[in-house]
Amino acid sequence: VDNINNPYTPNAGATPEAFIGRDGQTEAFSVLLERLKRGRTEQSMIITGLRGVGKTVLLNKFAELAERIGWEVVELEASKHDETAFRQSIFSKFRAALLHLSPRRRWSKRARHAAEVLSSFVLSVDREGTFSVTWDVAPSEGYADHGDLGLDLTDVFLAVGEVAKERTTGIVVLIDEVQFLTTTQLESLIQAVHKSVQKRLPITFVGAGLPQIAELAGDAKSYAERLFKFPRIDSLAPEDACRAIIEPAQAEGATFTEAAADLAVSITHGYPYFLQELGY
Repeated sequence: VDNINNPYTPNAGATPEAFIGRDGQTEAFSVLLERLKRGRTEQSMIITGLRGVGKTVLLNKFAELAERIGWEVVELEASKHDETAFRQSIFSKFRAALLHLSPRRRWSKRARHAAEVLSSFVLSVDREGTFSVTWDVAPSEGYADHGDLGLDLTDVFLAVGEVAKERTTGIVVLIDEVQFLTTTQLESLIQAVHKSVQKRLPITFVGAGLPQIAELAGDAKSYAERLFKFPRIDSLAPEDACRAIIEPAQAEGATFTEAAADLAVSITHGYPYFLQELGY
């Protein structure tokens, strides 16, 4: 196999040619979306694991699954940003989602309200002169203007979630590197999801991060342990690891002997990134 046709992808967040061994997580995610869409509640999830096990790849798969059934996907990569930058990111992403759900020329009463809530959410940033957008929507009064990130973000989730419900679809917020969120940002997201669950709205947050995030979420809000599942992903089982090394090669007309595949699994211990590096 030449360099151009090489099917292995040792890279940060690159989806492998053979997506194997994560059926449990993808099935749980599909169930989550379908139950929320039908007005039922379901625990969301925060995927945990070490670097290189495929957390980002799994989030990308979640985005693909959500888009396939017509959901709006809001994707963010957490970083060590202050509240102003966080509000900017949330505003920009949710504005785009709202416009996809309901183009401005066809805004319903709920969509107009959601737009006004978003204006309120980012208003404090605008006043400081650090952020400007061509939006021209007056802020709401009494929504997302509390000056408290948790209360304000909850108002955003509820307002935009109502629009998604009206359009018989949903919104999923996918956040990678959750461990880089500040305590306040993480608390606010959990609080917003909690209220959305109570209102039975089709909007949720699914995250991925290093193993310590489960403890951080529990510390942020005690009810997080009941609101989320924290599945940990790790090395692939030997059978799945064999498939991950063999199948991409087969698609390019190359073969591994059984002994070579077994040796590859032994060397890498089934660790997803190492499998891609060795295969490459």
